[in-house]
Amino acid sequence: MDDEDGAREIREETSRVNDRFFIAVSLAILTGICKRASDFDVSDPTETTKNGHVAFYCASELNKLADMCFTFASIRIAIAMLSVTFAPVAMRRLREESDMKLMIGSICLVLSLCFSAYLRWFVVG
Repeated sequence: MDDEDGAREIREETSRVNDRFFIAVSLAILTGICKRASDFDVSDPTETTKNGHVAFYCASELNKLADMCFTFASIRIAIAMLSVTFAPVAMRRLREESDMKLMIGSICLVLSLCFSAYLRWFVVG
């Protein structure tokens, strides 16, 4: 009975961590799309008129931070899934760690989108 409960707990924790991996990868892709749509990756910073605005700088830096959080979370989960012995305690710790990175990245992404919307509607408009 204990072996079945242990195996079920391992499957549940693995499923939860896998869900976070797919969320992290999806959000990293979304962050890249937002980066290209907002021209954060231009090679010449004087190319557009909105680049001189402080909101552009804030949006760009927050987008980079969000991308780093999502990328680190997905890499950390991928490495852990390849090397961990799937102990439920280790999986819970990994899940908590990835939740923190996903939350910080989500907040940064939302703030970046807010600054981008401000630039689009009120500055460049």
